[in-house]
Amino acid sequence: MTTPRSAFTALVTTQQLSFGMVCLALIVAVGLGALHALEPGHGKTVVAAYLVGTRGTPRHALYLGLIVTATHTAGVYLLGAVTLYLSHYVVPERLYPWLGGISGLLITSLGCGLFLRRYVGESQAHTHVHSHAHHHETIHHDHPSPHEVSQAQSPVEETISSRALLALGVTGGIVPCPAALVVLLSAIALQRVGFGLLLIVAFSVGLAGVLITLGLLMVSARHVIARLQGEGRLMTRWLPLTSAAVITVFGLAMIVQALATAGMVQIRL
Repeated sequence: MTTPRSAFTALVTTQQLSFGMVCLALIVAVGLGALHALEPGHGKTVVAAYLVGTRGTPRHALYLGLIVTATHTAGVYLLGAVTLYLSHYVVPERLYPWLGGISGLLITSLGCGLFLRRYVGESQAHTHVHSHAHHHETIHHDHPSPHEVSQAQSPVEETISSRALLALGVTGGIVPCPAALVVLLSAIALQRVGFGLLLIVAFSVGLAGVLITLGLLMVSARHVIARLQGEGRLMTRWLPLTSAAVITVFGLAMIVQALATAGMVQIRL
């Protein structure tokens, strides 16, 4: 049975490399990259959870998708170079669990940090609003002003820093695609390095398209929910906390999977 990975690796062995065949192969590579992005992993969970739990914008979705894709592609080139120069000492199969474990540890730490920051920040904001309203009530002995009411109902703002986007994007895409690595090594063996690099770039374009589209959908979904239900507790507390918890669980799952791949633990279904 042909899978997206096997179809992608077969492109580099195409017999006729006419201009038309090269264009067709690149189009197919874009489509296979999109299908590959729909498989488990590849930072989709991190991208979706982070953008849903923050006040993400389309620009943030674009940046995060591009960073994940760029890291994913760079990992292919880097691991390919390591395989070529250190093939007698290191093989990709041994590196994948380590990369997955490192990525899982980083994502878990980021998720825990987000959860604690959002939990403590929301609690501090609630305490501040309560004490602020109580202070005015003591002085004026009347109903709070419209300005005070709007302050009490305003959500906790979370600044989306470039550093946070970069960290999440890199950790989400640090594990390279095995099929892309096979294509790169096969292209080198067949002396079709340029063609192999073009295929990987086209593959990455398809991958980026899906990740960015997913990010834009998450941003739009959050705006729709906020418009329908308003900025209540669901949007200002439970959704951010849940998204941070999802990121943490995803990181833990990556660690377990890496340990299972390395043979350190056994998973029985």
